[in-house]
Amino acid sequence: MYYSANRRSQSAHPPSSSRAARNPDAASLAATFLDKNSRPNFRVIRTVIPLELPSFVQAPALITMLKSQIARRKQFLESSNALGEDLLKRVGGRRDAVFFMHSNAMGELKQAISELAGLLHQLELVYDPVAYGKVSVRAQQADKRAQMSENLLHGRNEQLERHVDHARTTGFRERTNDARRRLAEKDEASRALGVWRSY
Repeated sequence: MYYSANRRSQSAHPPSSSRAARNPDAASLAATFLDKNSRPNFRVIRTVIPLELPSFVQAPALITMLKSQIARRKQFLESSNALGEDLLKRVGGRRDAVFFMHSNAMGELKQAISELAGLLHQLELVYDPVAYGKVSVRAQQADKRAQMSENLLHGRNEQLERHVDHARTTGFRERTNDARRRLAEKDEASRALGVWRSY
């Protein structure tokens, strides 16, 4: 499972040092967003760290951090898409519900990135504290939604990997059992033919 071994995940635990525009990724820990039944653990997925909004004079720090977050999430979206395509090939192009849920999660994150990018553009055009306060709060809420969408996609990636591994293992067992059954039937038919030939 190459994805789950290399992924970075959001965490509800803040870093030890506080910054004006805290980056949630500073608290990244190895965690799973699935429950014991390999389904998304929405309690964990929804546990995110809201941005700490700096003052108006420090707005460039927030803008820089949001640009970094957007770029990273776009890259994550691309890698998730590549993962889905690779896993689809492994099952012979057969899409099922788990693949569709993975696609939906990618769509959610793409929409969240677009929303945040729009607010980032507004932040870059703000020149007074009052307008900055309004737009920055909206950006904070949009980033929370983007974090949750990202966490969900982490979970869907891992779920899809497990699903494909299970399908391939089950399919191999079924093919092995089918081969054994065909061999047994052939052997039985051969013995029966031998009996008829003896008459």
